[in-house]
Amino acid sequence: MRIFVSYGRADRERVEPLAQALIARGHEVWWDRHLVGGSAFANEIEKRLADAERVLVAWSAASVGSDWVRDEAGVARDRGILVPVQLDVTPPPLGFKQYQTVDLSHWRGAADAPEMAALDAALGGAVTIPGPRAATPAHPRRWLPFAAGGALAAAVAAFFVLRPTATAADTQPHVALGKFETTTANLAPGFATQLGAETLSAFGTESRVAVSADDGRAGADTWRLSGAVAADDKGLNGIARLVDPASGVAVFTPRAEIETRYARAAARLLGAKLAAGVRCTLRAARARPSLGPQALTAWGKYCTDDTVGKFEDFVRFGAEDARRVTELAPNFAAAWGGLAAALSAKNDPGAAPAIEAAAKRALALDSNEAFGWGALANLAADRGDFVSADDLIQKGIAANPGDCACQADDRAKLLSHLGRVRDTLPLLERATALEPLRARYQVAVADAHAYIGDFADAERGLKAAGEQDPRLPVDVDRFEVAMWAKDYALAKTLAGADDDPLRPVRAALADAAARGDGAAMRRAAEALDQRFESLPGATRGPATALLQIGGRGDRALARIEAAVQKGERNSMILLYAPPMDAERRTNEFAAVAERLHLTDYWRRSGHHPDFCALANPPALCATLTRKG
Repeated sequence: MRIFVSYGRADRERVEPLAQALIARGHEVWWDRHLVGGSAFANEIEKRLADAERVLVAWSAASVGSDWVRDEAGVARDRGILVPVQLDVTPPPLGFKQYQTVDLSHWRGAADAPEMAALDAALGGAVTIPGPRAATPAHPRRWLPFAAGGALAAAVAAFFVLRPTATAADTQPHVALGKFETTTANLAPGFATQLGAETLSAFGTESRVAVSADDGRAGADTWRLSGAVAADDKGLNGIARLVDPASGVAVFTPRAEIETRYARAAARLLGAKLAAGVRCTLRAARARPSLGPQALTAWGKYCTDDTVGKFEDFVRFGAEDARRVTELAPNFAAAWGGLAAALSAKNDPGAAPAIEAAAKRALALDSNEAFGWGALANLAADRGDFVSADDLIQKGIAANPGDCACQADDRAKLLSHLGRVRDTLPLLERATALEPLRARYQVAVADAHAYIGDFADAERGLKAAGEQDPRLPVDVDRFEVAMWAKDYALAKTLAGADDDPLRPVRAALADAAARGDGAAMRRAAEALDQRFESLPGATRGPATALLQIGGRGDRALARIEAAVQKGERNSMILLYAPPMDAERRTNEFAAVAERLHLTDYWRRSGHHPDFCALANPPALCATLTRKG
């Protein structure tokens, strides 16, 4: 049977084993998203759809928002050959909810799994209302079995246009991706080509930017991106130029460095940075009135701070650079939103009036300015008004769904702070669809799986993210997950580097846990608590997690509250870690939840934390019935 597989780009790794399983069953399978599609490729897709006997549509958080997947599903529905499956808990979109789906959310690749038997039955039967069939081609085309391969995907990617979700011409600036030259001889052959392909794929299929290889035929309104890469004994240095078609001026000129120890992932890391920076810069392409070269260049510098440099550079320079743009282009809403975001990043309570003023100015100019909504949401959360914070951040997502993965990521963080970790998964998968090479979103997905008890999925996700971006300290998270899963042998291998101040504590906890010595674990935790204040700030979150693992949830609870009171809201996620189950059943936890305004949110919103869905929930949950 000829099967066309339709899915969201972010789900590629999940769909690959499914395609292989179908091939093993004797089917001829065609799927396109391991290649980057374009106008010529769209014609090929239409031909494959017309020739298909079944169209398997994989619904997920990533695919329900894709116009391309929905269009392909609509064609299949109308022809009566739709076979819908679900990769996660996300329901199908409107128009497809009435069709029974095969649940593959827990399928792990086994050929004899019950899910595959259900899929076999669906493929063999009529699962949709029959509609008019497309005309049968006079000369059936040769179908090729699916063939995976990163090298092939990268090679083909250089010749096709990414398919953005947006369709309005004024929201689709077009970028022609030129050559990336190597200026030193010590780079691997083909590195420049690989960097171009990685940059192209980093835009994702849900981007509001259309990107293609520069074949010399692009129109006069096309932005052009090119660059050069050099290597020395310290690492790789990349320089890029995004040229404004109206003025011919290079308005985005970032410099990025990748240390030698991360050289194997350098093309992917540089590509992710460039794509994020270009997407940010081209928000100015939609500005009305249009920005002049000077204002565009200033905005490009802000985007460099925000997307290419280190976070501490954005904290230091972001507000100054955004303010400069507002002076040059006072009616450019994104600059005011960027100013609000940069001031928020400083984590200075005294900056609240300036943040609010910048955000409101942004929204007065453009009610769809997502950074303005995000900044107001952050202020509401600082006041403990989480109901308003969630409402405001959702307005930002709705306003500009394809501009930046940051809005989906920000809401995921907020929901995790509120104990709704399970609800973060669709948002994080959406962020991954927008920026597929940003491994930190994969880490967030893996962490969410760990918090809801899917330890095996969490370990796989963390390990994969670490391979994609070796700069990420995923072993810290992997140690915690291994301890929660009672895989003490793995935990012992993840204690940390020799210069990590928490390495001895991790090693002691893993050894004691392996022996079943709870008393030794508590002693290690208590010793850590005594020197907690002397620890570097960046290690205090992981140290709090170790207090939990060591059986001192009471001390962890106190440390979490103290951190949140200092403005470190990211510590709130630790309230919902698996080792805190006993602590969540205490009166002190209920008191902390009250003081941190969590109880107020749970009551007013009607959204309760995940732990209230347990078969035996804490007594606190019975008090959360909405009042008034």
